[in-house]
Order: sequence, then structure tokens, then C-alpha cells
Amino acid sequence: MSAPDQRFFAGASQRMARYGLLVASALTATLVSCTSSPLVPTASNAPLNTQPPIAPSIAPTATPTISPTAPPTPSPTAPIVTAGELTCTGSQLQIAFWPALSGGGAGSVAVSLAIWNRGTRPCRIHGWATLQFLNPAGGLVSTRWVETTATFGGRARLEAISLLPCGESNGCPSGVAPAAFINFFGDDVIEPCVTAARVRVLTPGTSIPVVANLSVQGYTDGQVFCSDGKISVLPVQSAVEALGPTLS
Repeated sequence: MSAPDQRFFAGASQRMARYGLLVASALTATLVSCTSSPLVPTASNAPLNTQPPIAPSIAPTATPTISPTAPPTPSPTAPIVTAGELTCTGSQLQIAFWPALSGGGAGSVAVSLAIWNRGTRPCRIHGWATLQFLNPAGGLVSTRWVETTATFGGRARLEAISLLPCGESNGCPSGVAPAAFINFFGDDVIEPCVTAARVRVLTPGTSIPVVANLSVQGYTDGQVFCSDGKISVLPVQSAVEALGPTLS
């Protein structure tokens, strides 16, 4: 090899050595820099080792349902006596035997007389009626009556009762409910006994009597009352009290 060539290769070798040293220095600096810098975690959409959030289990609250209900039907009440209402007169009253509240059993007999107002205006009754038994010819039959409020199941109220007119002056129709009742009872076992074909009724505060027939179906001769015609008479009762709150 000539001298110039030897100088060329020698210079090239020196340059390669210096380049290698520069690369090694750069790599060393890079490694030192990476080692001394803290590692910063890369943010991710889903963190590792975590459970998905559990939705709280809330039991649904029952919502009260409001359903329309029919208002309670009030029990019927007797008409209220108004101020200035006149006492019922015999001429405006219609009175008849009422079989639904009448009957006998266990040595006793009960009779109910229904009352209607065939007048044109309401009228009032308060107290006990006076009763007199009659035979078929209209003659008097022994009658011994006492006023009482005691009933078989309690006590009758003594109160003023307003009788509304039925709207028929010639006679209240059979389909019209009675406005009031006269109830009385006695016994049918203790002698002497009497038979009443009719009863004459004088309502409180009037002087004109009304006669009701007691010779009805099943009692062709009339009603039998023993103890010489002794009876207990209740005060005149409103239809509501006598029949109960189911009266319509």
C-alpha cells in the first residue's frame, strides 16, 4: 500500500472511532434521562381493576289509587216540625189498620194503626192518642188503656211529628207511605176478653175522632183483647221510628 493510501485509511479509522464515541455518548445520555424521569400513566377510558358502579335498588313506592266512591246514603229522617205548624185535626187524617206491624204471639197481641195526612198543609202530632174499642154496631166495648213509652225492644220517643200531606184530599192512595203510626198492645190469655171490631181514635189536640176497622183478613170478627180490654198505648211515632231507617 502506498503512503497516501495508508494516510487515508488511518484518517477514516479515526473518524469512525470519533463517530462511535459520539453515538455511545448520546445513547448514554438518553438512558440517563429516561431513568431519572418519572413514569406518567397514560389515561384510559376504563380504569383497571375497578368494578362498574352498581345502581342502587330502590323499591318503587306504591302510589295510592283514589277511586271515586258513592257518598253514603243518609238514613231517612222524619220531617221536622216547623214554627207555626198547626196541630192535625181529625178531619184531615186518614187512619187504617197496618198489618205489617200487627200480630200476636206468646200471649200478647199488638196492633198498629197507620196515619196519613190528606190535608193541604203539613200538620203536627205530639203525644198519645185516646182509643175506644167498638163492636160491629158501633157500640162501646170495654177499653182500659194506659200511656207508656216501653216497647218490647226498648223505648219509644215522645216527640212532635210533622205529617206531610199525601196530596189527595179525598183519600191517600194505598201506595203512599204512612206519615205516622199509633201502636198499642195487650194480652189475649187473661179473662175476661173482649172483641173489638173497630177502634175510635182521638189524636192529641183534636176533638174529631177517626174510626178504623179492625175486622180485617184473618180477624173477621175483630181483634181480641183480654184483661177486660186493657191495652198499653205508645205515643204517636214517626214512620221512620216505627219502621226503622230502611224506610224509603
